Amino acid sequence: MSEEDKNKQREEEQNKKDEEKDSGNKNDETSSDNEERKDKEKELEDLLKTLKKLEEEKQKPSRKRKGPSRMIMVEFGATFHSNGLINFLMYFSMNLVVIMGLFELFNLVDFQRDLFSVLLFVLLYTFLEMLFRNYVLLNHFRFVMRTFGFIFFFGYLTLFFLLERYAFGFITFPTETHIILFVAVFITVRYVLSHLIRHAVLKAMR
Repeated sequence: MSEEDKNKQREEEQNKKDEEKDSGNKNDETSSDNEERKDKEKELEDLLKTLKKLEEEKQKPSRKRKGPSRMIMVEFGATFHSNGLINFLMYFSMNLVVIMGLFELFNLVDFQRDLFSVLLFVLLYTFLEMLFRNYVLLNHFRFVMRTFGFIFFFGYLTLFFLLERYAFGFITFPTETHIILFVAVFITVRYVLSHLIRHAVLKAMR
């Protein structure tokens, strides 16, 4: 065999090897592509399952919120009716009942039994309280959450103090301790009363 024939034979063998390598690389690429497709299909299936679960959870009837969330709703939500005037009148009536009851039952304040003065005092207090509460909720809600609502106690205490000292002379708290106790009892009794009213209204609406 001549030298040229040997070179040709070597070239043919080398070409065959190169072709085999190319075919092997192509097979590897196709197998990797198939694996990627399978992974994408699996991810898509998982995503569809998750979306299906979310839709099923949305369709389920929502559970009633329990104690803490209700407390936040009563203390921070502070609405009896969507109509502003009706809501104000309901708060005025509740404040009047609670304040008059505390005036008569507890020896925390000295006052003259003048119905017009009491009505005017409760009316002005209710108006200022609602302004204060709405302002705080709209502009400083984060602070309300951080203080666990105690900002309202200090606000109501300030309103009672200012009205007693500078606006109305028919009521007098003997000491600062008496006004603090009065406001604390007032808030507690009103919270219980508002909770009972809400519960009765919701029960009647069912």
